[in-house]
Amino acid sequence: METATKRKSPSRKSSPVQVVTQMHDYHPALFLAQYHHRTHKGDRFDLEGYPYLRQPLDDGVQRIVVKKSTQGGWTEMLIIKAMAQVLRGLSVFWALPTDVVKSRFVKNRFDRSVAYTEIYREAQRGEETQVSRFNPAASMSLKHFGAGALAFVGSNSISGFGEFPADIGIDDEHDYCDKDNLPMIEERLSNSAHRLRWSVGNPTISGLGISKLYAESTQGRWMIEADCGHWIAPTWKTHVVREVDAMTYEVRDPDWEGPDGPDARLVCDQCGKPVNRFGGG
Repeated sequence: METATKRKSPSRKSSPVQVVTQMHDYHPALFLAQYHHRTHKGDRFDLEGYPYLRQPLDDGVQRIVVKKSTQGGWTEMLIIKAMAQVLRGLSVFWALPTDVVKSRFVKNRFDRSVAYTEIYREAQRGEETQVSRFNPAASMSLKHFGAGALAFVGSNSISGFGEFPADIGIDDEHDYCDKDNLPMIEERLSNSAHRLRWSVGNPTISGLGISKLYAESTQGRWMIEADCGHWIAPTWKTHVVREVDAMTYEVRDPDWEGPDGPDARLVCDQCGKPVNRFGGG
């Protein structure tokens, strides 16, 4: 697992430009996560409690495909990864399933995170305030931070795919996006020297959508090392429950106290002992 060298956080009085300069010789997304980013609830992004998020957060490859589970931290990581590029002066084109989903995401997740995160607020251009005041619909679609920008679109609206040169293209909740319009994201990246492309989503049908994209990728998986030295890629039926009868399962963790207690622990399929899911590499 890649870890970042700890550095002193810049002064709160540093301008966004000064902070961005420091980000260039550092891991920019990790930098924001460790020192600046706040969630839509105003909380810190907990890399100490969830160290396994470091590697995907800091992954800088050109094409990323994520077949994820729910509540895995990827929505927050996408915001951080996108803002790390925007603060460096790049532009992000971010597609969500529909205009309704887009507006809800921007208003309830993105804008609230910006409001709680000082470095984002300071970098946001002054005209954004005027746009939000006089044209709320427009403020849900386009955001400017310094020299960078984000365009949010609903994949069901073909008009949203024009007139925005981008460096990074994101399709979020891939399986629910309009498949006929997603190829137009590549057109938005055609003049960029970066052309970073990220597809993220919960799989719905095996062999299709995000599941198919993942199958065509390098198929990297997060592995956790058990005490016995066996490396596991956690799955529900192998490490959390066992089938004791047809469609009947029991929890593998011998100390599980039931639904009202703490979550059941992963159990190694080799040695049968609980596994520390915060470890791994």
